[in-house]
Amino acid sequence: RRSKSHTGRNLRKNNTTGFNGVVLVSGRQAYSATWIDLDGKLRNKYFSINKYGLIPALYNAINYREKEIARMNQQGAGYAERPGK
Repeated sequence: RRSKSHTGRNLRKNNTTGFNGVVLVSGRQAYSATWIDLDGKLRNKYFSINKYGLIPALYNAINYREKEIARMNQQGAGYAERPGK
């Protein structure tokens, strides 16, 4: 929750997508959107590259994660675009 957005700052060194919480899962041929829900559980949703294509699967994962975070913020989750602000 403390990582910054897709601006490229404060991303993990092994981040290949440029977006927090979105990773390529090569074993599944899919992109995964990952977030922590209100109960503190790690959640994820996969978007198949074979089904959607490479770029659409990436954008589906990005958009899905953003929608989940927005939904949780409405319920008081505390995800922030800029940590500590």
